[in-house]
Amino acid sequence: MAEAWNTNVPTTFQKPSYDRDRQDGMIRTSMSTGDAKTRRRFTAVTKTHFGEIIMTLSQFNTFESWFENTISFGALTFMFPDPLSGVSTEMRFAKPYTFKQHADTQDISVKVAFEVKP
Repeated sequence: MAEAWNTNVPTTFQKPSYDRDRQDGMIRTSMSTGDAKTRRRFTAVTKTHFGEIIMTLSQFNTFESWFENTISFGALTFMFPDPLSGVSTEMRFAKPYTFKQHADTQDISVKVAFEVKP
């Protein structure tokens, strides 16, 4: 069962940083003559959301605790609103998050990559 996203942590990606990628679901095989053959590789493909979420220091501390304790350093899935549709979707971390503190404020930019489970 997927864990809930902590409600004290923002769910909004910064628009300039948001990107979505889709796993290649096709295999292309070259033939000795004629067109290449193509076929479906999987019945479902993984979609990955990349982006940056701005948090206050307090929100970041809450996020870090949730990441470490609730979802076991990203090993477990969680429910997160799809950035395009807003529908709550089961996701998991595709890789560990990175962060940096803004020089002019106490805000923290957290870069994340979430995979949507197929």
